[in-house]
Amino acid sequence: MSKKNYKKGILVVVGTLAIIGAGGTYLWTRTIIGKELTPTEAASMVPEKAWMATYISTNSKSWSKLTEFGSYKAKDLLHEELDDLSSQLSDNNINYHKDIKPWLGSMMIAKFPPNEGKSMTNPESLNLLAVIGIKNKLEAGMFIEKLKGVINPSYFLKRTYKGVLILETKTKTNELLNTALIEDRLIMASNPRTMNLAIDTIQGEPSFADKIEPQKIITKNLGQERTLIQIYIPDFVSVMKTSLRSSPQTRLATRTVEKINDIEAIMMEVAVNERGLHFQTIAKLNSSANRPEIRGLSDELLPHLPDSTIALIKAGSIKRSWSSFLATAAKDRILKFNLNKYKNSFESKMEVDLERDVFSWMDGEFALAIIPTNRGILADYGLAGRAMWTTTQRSQAEKALKKLEEKVESFGEVLVKKRVINGKEITEWITFQGEDILSYSWLNDSCLMLTFGNPPDSNIDINFNNSLSKDQSFTTVTSYLPKNNKGYFYLNNLDIIIPIIERLFEKTSYSIIPEARAALTSVESIALTTSNPLPFFSQLDIMVSLKSEERN
Repeated sequence: MSKKNYKKGILVVVGTLAIIGAGGTYLWTRTIIGKELTPTEAASMVPEKAWMATYISTNSKSWSKLTEFGSYKAKDLLHEELDDLSSQLSDNNINYHKDIKPWLGSMMIAKFPPNEGKSMTNPESLNLLAVIGIKNKLEAGMFIEKLKGVINPSYFLKRTYKGVLILETKTKTNELLNTALIEDRLIMASNPRTMNLAIDTIQGEPSFADKIEPQKIITKNLGQERTLIQIYIPDFVSVMKTSLRSSPQTRLATRTVEKINDIEAIMMEVAVNERGLHFQTIAKLNSSANRPEIRGLSDELLPHLPDSTIALIKAGSIKRSWSSFLATAAKDRILKFNLNKYKNSFESKMEVDLERDVFSWMDGEFALAIIPTNRGILADYGLAGRAMWTTTQRSQAEKALKKLEEKVESFGEVLVKKRVINGKEITEWITFQGEDILSYSWLNDSCLMLTFGNPPDSNIDINFNNSLSKDQSFTTVTSYLPKNNKGYFYLNNLDIIIPIIERLFEKTSYSIIPEARAALTSVESIALTTSNPLPFFSQLDIMVSLKSEERN
């Protein structure tokens, strides 16, 4: 939402409260203290017919937690943005921090399908409903008194529905606005019918809360985290189809459409915790959707990676993933054509069969890591790579490697030689100039390690206490991820990555803008994973660990 729309939205609230005061409906005199609006309570006041809803916490403790993180530059930028937003939300001698923030107790904004808004004055307008918490009625009352002499609406009408007083007015753009105050909750709607539905819901009719099953899972996962924003879309297919109809120029791949049809509902959340920000998305899948069996991954590969690891992808069986990818490609004509094109080209050039010679033995876990180095053919970039596989078919893997080596040697550009380092046989691929291209070795009977861009002697016998499995940054950020996951992506040491990115940009017109650099240098590490918390539920977690002065 743009700053202009933020300002317009808050001024509608401001104007509405002024109308309430001017209309003599100051109904919260019985008690002074209200309460924060929770996501569940807000959803229970939104009609079942709502298309989607967004909950925004205004809890100062939650948002102030963000100011504990980041570099000085990032903090300055955050404060500038917050101050700028506050000025946008302030107008007509009204100060957001002094006059609005003390009583605003979080809010939920719901959007209804277009056909639910036919009775609106302007059919093209959005059909919205807002549920706003009032946490301090005395502060809200003082605010209204301050507004009485500021706003004088030209259109003002009172009506009653099922015993609830509703005030109707019009905005400066002639949009109709309906407002009702129910205990310590302010209800606002752009459509009289939507307001009536909200009152029906509050008095017992089915609510939006009954449709958002994923919310229950996120609530269980929150623990000590503080919610900042939650977004609910209980009928994802309908929302997407309507959006696509409004943008006829958009064309989606067949498989993308199938994926959309697999999703019944979605919920997204942003929360803050002691380490940084946690982004979570949970999708409820249709019963017809394919649900792969999820097996928890072990940590057996982690001790073979150094604690200086910059990036890591850890996953289950590549053999199973490849089979799933082939099944997906079979349903997508363009993807199938391109896959066959490159697959046939590789198999013809290397004289191998990908399914039989390559992927057949990759039936265990897999890890791909980027590690820092000052040696090897990638020394200028300070990076090297390491891949590991566990397999139950070592003999098949050795046959495939030997077949590839013979073919590569036939090109006359690479030498393959073997030597022993610390009791382990290492196979190296090197250039005629003696530069290491890659090397591999069996760490045990079932684990193969391959390195590229780094001399092999730097990859053997990592001290367990200096391995990634003992690194505090890694163990902490991944502790926020579900344990029974499909694998994860981990990124660390962005201070090393940023100069590399800038070096790659040197010969282009691109560069990292100062704001982006400040944000990136504030990140300590990132971890991402997908999982299936329940049958027919899919979950995405992204944990961004932020630097803080306390830990640095």
